[in-house]
Amino acid sequence: MTSLRQKYVSPQIRRTITQYLIDNSEFQTVSTLDAIHVVRKRVPQCELSDHELGDLIAKSAIDVGFDVSFDGDGSHL
Repeated sequence: MTSLRQKYVSPQIRRTITQYLIDNSEFQTVSTLDAIHVVRKRVPQCELSDHELGDLIAKSAIDVGFDVSFDGDGSHL
């Protein structure tokens, strides 16, 4: 399995995650499941697995001070 560090993450995916965090800045906790759903909707060509995407969202959220709700890997979306 290829690690996320070895995979290319497009600027569009990073911008979408950043925008999601900005849009939800009034909340202290970020839902990985909700964020995965938003990224998949806005960037349907995203090739990251839900697990990889959830990890990227969580890292991005933690880096800017959010708590993270690991409420699913999105596999049922």
